[in-house]
Amino acid sequence: MVDLRAYGLAHALSVPDGARVGRVRTQHRIDWEMVTAAGDVRAPLPNRKAERPGVGDWVVLADDVDVITAVLPRKNALVRRAAGLREEPQQLAANVDACFVLVPLSGPPNVKRIERYLALVLDGGSVPVVVLTKSDLCASIDEAIASVRTVSGDAAVHAISAQTGQGMAALEPYFSNDATVALLGASGVGKSSLVNAWMGEEVLDIAAVREKDQKGRHTTTRRELFVRPAGGVVIDTPGTREVGLWDADEGVDDAFVEIVSLAAGCRFGDCAHTVEPGCAVRAAVARGELEAERVERYLRVRAGTASRAARVGRAKRR
Repeated sequence: MVDLRAYGLAHALSVPDGARVGRVRTQHRIDWEMVTAAGDVRAPLPNRKAERPGVGDWVVLADDVDVITAVLPRKNALVRRAAGLREEPQQLAANVDACFVLVPLSGPPNVKRIERYLALVLDGGSVPVVVLTKSDLCASIDEAIASVRTVSGDAAVHAISAQTGQGMAALEPYFSNDATVALLGASGVGKSSLVNAWMGEEVLDIAAVREKDQKGRHTTTRRELFVRPAGGVVIDTPGTREVGLWDADEGVDDAFVEIVSLAAGCRFGDCAHTVEPGCAVRAAVARGELEAERVERYLRVRAGTASRAARVGRAKRR
């Protein structure tokens, strides 16, 4: 028998008494692989109209056959816009207690990408944590951390190395009480190395980054859930080249909370923070209290979500 508490069962919102339940470990083309009290099971949906689960979801299975009959209520879900030109949501992970945004220190931290990841995580209702990987390759860790903290807000920032073990102990509290942590980041940031270090064996393939541009190669091709020997659950996700936000207005505001707070003092309620008189945001920039580049990034991200909403609305009308 499998103790589902190790898979985070205590964190599930509601589990029907006597129901045959399982947690989704990974998704295949036509079915889902999950762990149940009786062991691993692969099960399809009863029909195409049924709600599709994602990795991290808790599901109910039929008593007499391996078929998913229901997806249990989610505590939260990390959702991004699907890659490419498709205007549809893509669930990255569900029922997540914390989300590690992985950023490599093999080069200067990409603060623009960090801001978008933070917006995605905050909008998904999870706790964001910025994890600076490959600290053994960084000559000035303190400088890199200071740079990231200019955009991280209330999110904790940790510098670690899966190769040397430096800083790894600081991540352990996030897994206490069998909590679930999701990993987000581009290819080559060290997600697979981190999972392998926690698992004590090579459960995921690792490929070196390209020498010419230090960009990673895709080794993880699917979302997958693991239970760590030390306790706690980790969900690995494929490298994301695009951090497309899906219906993330609240997440954007939370990621740029200081700008939103200043905007409350603007003369006009619909101030665009560009040329309007009485703009409290531009006044803060003029006083040197706020970086102009951060305001520009905020406006670009907000414009992107508004543009997406408009495209989806036109598609629905058509």
